[in-house]
Amino acid sequence: MSTMAERIRKIKLGYIKEPKPRKRVQCPLPAVYRTIMEKEIGRKLYPGEVVHHADLNTRNNYPDNLLNFASNADHTKFHKMIREFSVLKDDEEKVKYIRNNI
Repeated sequence: MSTMAERIRKIKLGYIKEPKPRKRVQCPLPAVYRTIMEKEIGRKLYPGEVVHHADLNTRNNYPDNLLNFASNADHTKFHKMIREFSVLKDDEEKVKYIRNNI
């Protein structure tokens, strides 16, 4: 238990300075969807890899709903592609878009 003297570090220019709050301890348990993806691909995920929920429902952790991206940059490109695709109205335009971007 800390005493008042330990909590108050400095008095400077009339302001009382308290210590910075402790850093959060990283949760030792990985997110469920990451564990499921690791089982699907048969290895641990690399630190930069991003797992994405295809239907955007973060509670839907079925393997068919999870996509693995090598980096956050790839994940961002995917979201950009989806936004551009949703703007297209004609099915023919969508087919052309898919052929050019996959």
